[in-house]
Order: sequence, then C-alpha cells, then structure tokens
Amino acid sequence: YAGPDPFGLPGAAGPFGVVPAYYSSPLLYNAAAAQIAGRTILARLTGLGGQLTLSSVRNHALDVFDPIDALLPQERYDIPRAVEHHVIDKIVHPLTVDGAQQITTRALRVGEFE
Repeated sequence: YAGPDPFGLPGAAGPFGVVPAYYSSPLLYNAAAAQIAGRTILARLTGLGGQLTLSSVRNHALDVFDPIDALLPQERYDIPRAVEHHVIDKIVHPLTVDGAQQITTRALRVGEFE
C-alpha cells in the first residue's frame, strides 16, 4: 500500500514502502477484463497474510478450501473483536468419538477490492 502520495509525503508510504507490480497477458482484451484482473491481483498483494491453527468439535461438513470466519481474541477492552476471513488448507477429521478436529487455515485478503 503506497498511500495518497508516497513520493510527495515520505511518511505516507506504509510499512512496505512503494512496491509497483507489473502484469501483462494476451487474455486481457478490454478495459473491463483488465480492471477485474487488476483488482484480483491487488487483493492478493495488499496486506499481511495470516495463518491460524485451531481445534474444534467435529464437523464433517467442512472440507479443504471451505471459507470460514475466525473471531479473534480481543486485544483491548475498548476495541471490538476482529473477524478474519480464512480458507481451510488442511483439516483432520477424527475417527473416534472423543477426538478433536484439527484445522489449519490461511487468511483471505478481502475488503474494498472484492
């Protein structure tokens, strides 16, 4: 994320600084296709990625690549708890009645570029 004018205001560049990305494809044949591709690429490149490993009660309806929402712990009492959108990368379904389900996820970067 570069901010409003990273060259005129050096402090507005953000934690990554100014990082241009270039992309070309013969499949982008009009401005609408280029804009959709640009927003998709931008959504993948912006922000920090995150991972989450958790255990939960068994839910055999969940599978790899299913999206889930994670309600994160509250950092301070005066800020509401954050919700992150994740996709399941690995899931282990227990075969015993008393086993806990293990889930490994990665964060999705969603927001204004959807």
